[in-house]
This record gives sequence, structure tokens and C-alpha cells, in this order.
Amino acid sequence: MPKKQLKGDKESIQKVVNNRGGAARMPPEAANNIVDEDLLGAVGGLITITDENKREYNDRVSKNVSSNIKNWLTSKGMTATLSRNRQSKKMKEEIAATKSNDKAQKYLGKNLKTYLDELFIRYVETNRTFYNQKDLEDQLSQDIKLRILKLDDMVGIPHNYGQFSSEDKSGGNKPLRIFRTTESEDWEMYQANNDIKKLLRGHGGSFGQALDYFYKSRNPPASKEIPDNTMIMFDFSNDDEDRSASRLIDYNEIIGGAEGEGPKGDRLTGKSEQNDILGESKVFSIHLGKSQDFISGKNPAVFRIAKAREDNP
Repeated sequence: MPKKQLKGDKESIQKVVNNRGGAARMPPEAANNIVDEDLLGAVGGLITITDENKREYNDRVSKNVSSNIKNWLTSKGMTATLSRNRQSKKMKEEIAATKSNDKAQKYLGKNLKTYLDELFIRYVETNRTFYNQKDLEDQLSQDIKLRILKLDDMVGIPHNYGQFSSEDKSGGNKPLRIFRTTESEDWEMYQANNDIKKLLRGHGGSFGQALDYFYKSRNPPASKEIPDNTMIMFDFSNDDEDRSASRLIDYNEIIGGAEGEGPKGDRLTGKSEQNDILGESKVFSIHLGKSQDFISGKNPAVFRIAKAREDNP
């Protein structure tokens, strides 16, 4: 099957890059105004959302997405999480929705259709493609959760559900994506010297794990400064080599406690975590510091996903 390509002027291509997560740098092919979508971290697959099919898929997925969001809203800790951010009157309604299944259902009944309609329009405009219906549902669920968390500027970031969970491995066949937070100075240094190893320290894992820390930098407690105010993504998309999560991670080498280990053989290992703000269960992280050589040797693309607002630390 031939590669899907983006064609157009450089400004148009950059817009798509930004909608895919905000690339750190334009691929060199952009100079020719033709870019293979895989270079932008696109999910090459079976479902492309169009004006003609968006209503059909909206009808198909709404029930499962509603159930996912309802379970997340009523999960332990969500009221406290949402209470960190009181920047809108609507937040009161969202906090109330976390207190019972009935209130959550009423909240979703009032808002879900609007959220879904807006997201499908966005997916059409950005030419989003998905492997299958579950892949689409996972992206919709993530984007709606980001809306509820008042992180609208992060809507559209590719999800990596099922890559960093010992329970759900549904994302194992997709290119590995590792997320982490860092300080803005680290990102600026990377831009200056392009040394990826300077970014490979601490732990990295699912988007929800990184977002748990990043959300605090957007909404810091009054008595505590949150230094990790920048989120980055390591994207292992590559047509010439299998760089899927299931190929690069040994799911039998996930330990509890401690700090985790480095790679064993030709695969990454992990340590159990419990801090995924998007509600993914039995998550784990990768020790990036002990995996520097392995990861840098794979030459992943590096993206800055988001930064904290200027008026926050």
C-alpha cells in the first residue's frame, strides 16, 4: 500500500504538524511541500474521518465513549482533581458530575453530543486516520477528558492507551509513544544542541501519567511550585523497522516499587505506577535515565506537546 502524503504549501503542512501535537521541527521533506504522514506521527490505518462518514461513526461510538467518560468522572479522586481548576462557572457542574452516576449521566446527556460533534469536525479538518473503531473511541475519550480538565489546547494529541498498561495492551501494535514532563530550560537546551540524552532522565510513560504532573503545573497548589511545566513526546514511528510498543517493551518485565530497571536484551522494562489522570489502570513507566542509549539509538522524533501558561510557574 503506498504511503499517504500531505501536499501543499509549507504553512499548510505546518498546521497539520501542529494539530498532530506540535512538532519540534519540520521534517526535511517539508521543503518539497510533500510529507509522508508517518513522519508526522500519524496513525496510518483503516478509518479516515470525512464529512461523508462522520455522522455514521459518531452514532457508532457515542455509547462506548459516554460509558468511558462516565466511569472516569465518577472514579475516586476526580472531584479533588477538578477542584484544582476553578477558572470557569461550568467547573461547578463538572465537579458535581463526579459525585454520583446519576449526575454524571445528566452532565453527559447535556454536553456529550456537542463535544462529539466538535471533535469529529476537527478530525475531518486535520485528516485524522485511525486503526479501528476502538482507536477512534480512545482518541475521543481522551479529547473529551481534556476538555473537561480545561486543557483545550491539548485536544488532538495522539493517545497512547494500551501501551503502558499491564492490563490493556490494545495499543501494542501501534508505534511506541513515550510522554514525560520536564522543565522549560531542558527543552530550550535540546533545541539548542539537539542532544536527546539530555531529555532522557527520570521516568516516562503514558500520556495520562505525564498529564498528572503537567496538570499540576497548569493549576499549582498555592503553597507549592511545580517545576515540570513542559510536556514532551518521544515518537517511534518508522516504516523501515518494527517500533511498535509490543516490540520495544517487555510486558513480562514490569516490577512493583523501586525505580525500575533499564532495558533487558532488546526491550525496555518498566515499573508499576498509579498516577494516570485519564484513568488508565495498572499503568507502568520506563526508567528513561537507564534507557538513554537504547532510546537514543532508535532516534525517535521529539515533540513538545505543551507548556504551562505564562502566568504559572
